Amino acid sequence: MLQKQKTTSFLHNSGFNLTLSGGSRDPDTGPTADNYYVKVGYKTGKHAVSVDYGETSDLAVLGDTASAWTAAYVYNLYKGVQLYGAVRVFSLDRTGGLPVEDVTAALFGARVKFM
Repeated sequence: MLQKQKTTSFLHNSGFNLTLSGGSRDPDTGPTADNYYVKVGYKTGKHAVSVDYGETSDLAVLGDTASAWTAAYVYNLYKGVQLYGAVRVFSLDRTGGLPVEDVTAALFGARVKFM
């Protein structure tokens, strides 16, 4: 199985950041799956926000298109402690089958780093 993936990220001094990724998987049998992903964010002071979108075609079934987008926020409460929240929506478009409902996931939490 041949897999190719390229990713690049950029963080500007202004706080603007960008990530781009794309790739493909060429299995020994079955269709070649293609994937791309883009994330745009901004961080300033104790706050960071981002949105992203990714899409994969032909991974499980030829003709499938799966996608997901996310909106996220991180607050750096103080050194080593972050509060975060995100909403992610997953979609699958499959031809010739029953329609698949989108799935929405929300997550909230805290991260503590012990230094």
